[in-house]
Amino acid sequence: MLGQLIQKPINMDGDDIMVADEFIGSDSKKRSEGKVSVSITYSKEGIALGHTGINVQAGKKAPGFAYSSNLNDAQIEAFMDAVIKAFELEVKDQWIATTKIIS
Repeated sequence: MLGQLIQKPINMDGDDIMVADEFIGSDSKKRSEGKVSVSITYSKEGIALGHTGINVQAGKKAPGFAYSSNLNDAQIEAFMDAVIKAFELEVKDQWIATTKIIS
């Protein structure tokens, strides 16, 4: 979804969302790939809680590898709507998968 909005190739590196694009990081180094996601996950007693954010403007204090998506307000709204819809469908599919009765 994000790749379509920013028109750049996206790949996953573990739980990090990476964008293939040439940019100058906050450390003034030229890079060919940057991390556009910010995420934290915590697990305890078999339960995992987490969140993922997308950098719009990484800022001067961000690590050099942080990538700015530069989404405008309309793109942010479209992205949020698409992610929410995908999450709702995933939760619904999981509910169906865990509550169906096979006879």
